[in-house]
Amino acid sequence: MPHSGSQTHRVALWRTVDRFAASWRKRLERVRPHAIDAGLAVVVAASVVIAMSVSGYSGPDTRPPDALAYALGGTIGALVLARRRWPVGVLVASVAALQVYHFAGYPGISAAVPLAAALYTAAAAGRLRWALGVAAVYLAGLLLYAVLWSPGPPGPVLDELVRDGSLLAAVLLFGDAVRSHRALMAEAAERLRRAEEDRKREAQERSAARVIQEQLLPKELPSLPGWRVAAYYGPAREVGGDFYDFLDLPDGKVAIFTGDVTDKGIPAALVMATTHSILRGDMPGLVSPGAVLEQANDRLYPQIPPHMFVTCLCAVLDPVSGRMVYANAGHNLPYVATADGVAELRAVGMPLGAMPGMTYEENEAYLAPGDAVLFHSDGLVEAHDPDGEMFGFPRLRRLVGNSGGGEQLIDECLAELKGFVGGDWKQEDDITLVTLQRDRS
Repeated sequence: MPHSGSQTHRVALWRTVDRFAASWRKRLERVRPHAIDAGLAVVVAASVVIAMSVSGYSGPDTRPPDALAYALGGTIGALVLARRRWPVGVLVASVAALQVYHFAGYPGISAAVPLAAALYTAAAAGRLRWALGVAAVYLAGLLLYAVLWSPGPPGPVLDELVRDGSLLAAVLLFGDAVRSHRALMAEAAERLRRAEEDRKREAQERSAARVIQEQLLPKELPSLPGWRVAAYYGPAREVGGDFYDFLDLPDGKVAIFTGDVTDKGIPAALVMATTHSILRGDMPGLVSPGAVLEQANDRLYPQIPPHMFVTCLCAVLDPVSGRMVYANAGHNLPYVATADGVAELRAVGMPLGAMPGMTYEENEAYLAPGDAVLFHSDGLVEAHDPDGEMFGFPRLRRLVGNSGGGEQLIDECLAELKGFVGGDWKQEDDITLVTLQRDRS
């Protein structure tokens, strides 16, 4: 519902007041609290002394201000210096000094002058009940004096009662409003502080997870005669759990791993590191991709956090014959481009750490000269354009079929992705691409 004209006016007025208050806060931030209290004490003492000097006599029993009267006024002003540490004590002492002044027969002065700072400080410090009690006692004393002891008609004293009561009420309300505002500001500041701490902690966790992830990625790609090997890893803004690796095996064979840990941050990075260590430790002794995934699953299951799992593809390539044996634990299916077209390398298996006692199907493929294989994570195919359309597997399969393979295929995939998602795209997940291509010669 739109604001009415009066509401808009009030909003504009409050914004103006807030800007004015903010400007004064910036100025006062450079002044120390003790300097403010000292200046306020001087103002209060001077105001009381001036009020005493200009007050007329109210009767024959009223005596002119003397040194004692001015000393009481100065005492009230000096008490302001201790208002932050003892707000209630300053309030009570100010009232006591004012009562001594009146009972000594000095001319009347407005209670709001000496009590304003003390009442405001007590209310703003959260001592509203004390401030109300003291103000009520003072006003009740004026009322009793007007009714029982006033030598003249009670009218002037009652007028003074209404005047002082209005001023004291305004000061109390203002002090309580300041207290509420301070409490809200303190709560907001605490929330901002906690949010900033959470943000810094999350940033540190993401940084640590990324370091773990990057340290486990291979520093160099294997050099295989007659083959071209290329890889790309593009981290998202949030740290994921993608990984890939190459491992030399006996008889000149090479193992290839690609995987993706669900979830993000430190938990995903730790699970990724554990999985990486298990695979590298078991692969040389087992060689069989299915057996490696089976043992890795059984070792991960008791350790992995709930609702987390690892998708992983394990392949063993014989560079001489071109024979590749592979097993898949729920990972994206690789694409192989041959002279007959593009095919998927299928093998059945559950993700690692999801269920114990799993077995993993092993299949094999023969890569002829000129054939190329693409291993990939889901960060590429699950990217979305501004309209919410997914990049998708058919688009990637078409790229594999029309490409020359190797680094060229990776460059074409990234160029296609950039044109698909547009310039304002925020990467949703890590992107991992690994290609193998056998030379035509």
